Amino acid sequence: MCVDLSRRRFLGTSAGLLLALSSAGALAGAFARRTTFPIIRAGGGGLEIGRAVGARFKAEIAESLRRRHQEFQRLRELALKDDRRLFKGFKDATAAHFPELLEEIRGTAEGAGVAFDDLFIWNCRPELEAVKHGGSCGGCTTICVADGTELFIAHNEDGHRDDADLLYLVDVTPPSGVRFISVGYPGMLPGNGPTFNAAGVFQTTNFIGAGDFALGVPRYVINRATIEARTIDEALKIAAHPQRAYAFHNIFASRGEKRAVSIEVTRDKSHVLPVSGAYLHTNHLLHEGMKDVAQQAEYLKVSTFQRYEVADEMLKKIARVDERAALGILTSHERAPRCICRHPEGERHGATLACALFDVARGTARLTRGNPCTGKPEGVTFSP
Repeated sequence: MCVDLSRRRFLGTSAGLLLALSSAGALAGAFARRTTFPIIRAGGGGLEIGRAVGARFKAEIAESLRRRHQEFQRLRELALKDDRRLFKGFKDATAAHFPELLEEIRGTAEGAGVAFDDLFIWNCRPELEAVKHGGSCGGCTTICVADGTELFIAHNEDGHRDDADLLYLVDVTPPSGVRFISVGYPGMLPGNGPTFNAAGVFQTTNFIGAGDFALGVPRYVINRATIEARTIDEALKIAAHPQRAYAFHNIFASRGEKRAVSIEVTRDKSHVLPVSGAYLHTNHLLHEGMKDVAQQAEYLKVSTFQRYEVADEMLKKIARVDERAALGILTSHERAPRCICRHPEGERHGATLACALFDVARGTARLTRGNPCTGKPEGVTFSP
């Protein structure tokens, strides 16, 4: 199922986003149904947006913090020790460079009835995990194709299984006027999940378990800022912000520019690679000049290398990688439980929480809630 982003047809109600059913990528007509993702439409300044999101998803935010209480408490202790050194470092950098996004976190905390300090700490999770050298249970798999005919991104959004039933969509019009739709995590700024905007820029992200960080702007804040970009170059400039705190990887693709790029960033290095043909990324640094950066060894060994090897071998056997082939790779269970389509097992908490297929060339987006092997993709678009 998919709908045409370029047509911007009215498919929305105050109760939630509607999806137009279609076949083979064609717009269907009158029949429509609600997405299985709950959704909020919000606009205004950062405080207004945050309050709306926090109030709408108050229950999801509270439940996520409850389920992951022990993890949160460890991060909170790290952030607030030594006279709040880490907390103040991340907060001051955010206030200096992205004050409106600090207000968005503040508004989300107010709307959800959560202490601001707690929610800001939760939005610094990758950096604080780096302090204790703890590997993420997340770790996404992304395939991007740009071959002159096709231009699409296929992406498995992996995370902690405790968030599996708590993800939602945000449909936001910020002061920049660049409206976006993003898969959101409870209490997190949008942009960490798959996102597309009304300027035709599509984005996915991949966790990179770097071994070091700086007291700068947290990764989640920078990802939130990039999703308002009108062009790839604008997104790249934000992603490589000189005061960035931590490593990450992004794919940016633009319908208007007819191109896609991969950018790897650490606290003090960055590298941009234009996508040509079929491109694969999991959760370790791949670009030349970036591979020597220290990364969390245990995380590399047990997760990202394995998924990359499986997907790479599958890609080599496909003469022409189209959307169907890419989605087939994202459903692979080879080398389970550390497989591409991840299902939690025992103490292994990593799970595929959603799957995104962004047909950038045609301006369509399909999202699957949960594992792509069992879920049904739903087309999403903007309503006026």
